[in-house]
Amino acid sequence: MDEAEIRSIAKKAFSDKYPEDTAVTATEGVANVFGGGLAVIRSVEKNGNPNEELVYVYPDKTARVFGTTEEMARFLESKSRPMLIDMVSNITFVAGVVFLFLIVATFVAGFVGNYNEKAFAALGAVLTTAAGFFFGSKKA
Repeated sequence: MDEAEIRSIAKKAFSDKYPEDTAVTATEGVANVFGGGLAVIRSVEKNGNPNEELVYVYPDKTARVFGTTEEMARFLESKSRPMLIDMVSNITFVAGVVFLFLIVATFVAGFVGNYNEKAFAALGAVLTTAAGFFFGSKKA
């Protein structure tokens, strides 16, 4: 979905919600925002006052015209929260899980069952690498 399409969909949705407004124009369209698009709509109300609204266009090409700034703020806040899949697929999270698993595996290999020096050394080397990756993958 490009900016022109976002502006067109937003303008139609705004005109459907506020049919009495005149001079409806979509002045700005922004693609790829929170999984959809945003458009700024300007119009003139029936009483002559200028009006400005923000419209969110979903990927399925439906639109949401915000009636209040508070409604828009709550919507954008809910869209800005990371989803569980985003957190789980984060490289730092994966490195941390691998690091913790290797710590447990190293202790299990060292203290439980048949002690194999080569396996213990290999796990220790992998653990050291995982620790370096985990602590080195932090973003500033």
